[in-house]
Amino acid sequence: MYYNCQANIEASKVSVLTYARDNKFMQYFMRRPRVCSGDINNRKRNNNQFGTTATVAMIDHQTDLIRDYVEEYCHNIWFLEFLD
Repeated sequence: MYYNCQANIEASKVSVLTYARDNKFMQYFMRRPRVCSGDINNRKRNNNQFGTTATVAMIDHQTDLIRDYVEEYCHNIWFLEFLD
């Protein structure tokens, strides 16, 4: 909420998604990234799924997203614990 970020959660966390749906917090979760599908070049993507599997490719993708965000917006991040 502080930084207008979206969380990419693991697909097995169904209860978290159910809670978020019930309390109108779904805007804080990313839809399943294209890297999770078999063909990442496929532009026809009608994906309403939330949550991704915890594969090596997904962990690398999420780490890259976090790194890019911190590098681009580090001047707006007020909490040192977040940067650590």
